[in-house]
Amino acid sequence: MLLIGLYGLGNGLVLPFLLNVVLDSIEEKDAGAASGIFSTFQQTASALGISIIGGIFYSVLEHEYFKNNYLFALQVGLSVGIFFLIIVWRMLSKLPHSYKPKKAILHKFE
Repeated sequence: MLLIGLYGLGNGLVLPFLLNVVLDSIEEKDAGAASGIFSTFQQTASALGISIIGGIFYSVLEHEYFKNNYLFALQVGLSVGIFFLIIVWRMLSKLPHSYKPKKAILHKFE
């Protein structure tokens, strides 16, 4: 359960920042299209991630030593997902810290 909570926390911390990074340089007239493209790629990446983690899960289960050890297979799959979340978080932390939203983002709140 700890790994599932950690995985959810990692997603919650990383995904909102990705939206800001991606849409930061978009002009106001292109904000809708860019947001749609971002959403499409995000959903595609989520589906790909689920299939990769599922593949790892079943690969661990097929191993003779870990046969029918579903908990261990889940832990391995989630650990791989957390590893990649940490990589993305580290990449995001290397971006410049001075962030000022562009007009396309601010227009919604004016």
